[in-house]
Amino acid sequence: MKKKMNESKDIEYYLNLPYKYIFISEESGGYSVKVKEFPGCSAFGETVEEAFKNIKESMKIWLSEVIKQNLEIPYPKIKKESE
Repeated sequence: MKKKMNESKDIEYYLNLPYKYIFISEESGGYSVKVKEFPGCSAFGETVEEAFKNIKESMKIWLSEVIKQNLEIPYPKIKKESE
């Protein structure tokens, strides 16, 4: 469920939530990664660690733009243990 941005919550708050990262090993080498809940938010790295570091930077930019446009920020989709 999406919720409007709460003024007391900042980008760091969202960066620490358990979003789902999807890593893809590229045929040409390296890894691409995207955040399932953030449409269009992706990054690349030569290693998984570098890709993860880069996606965090992409998330900051993505969140900043969403906040500027006063749009809703999706919360992580958390699976129930029974799923």
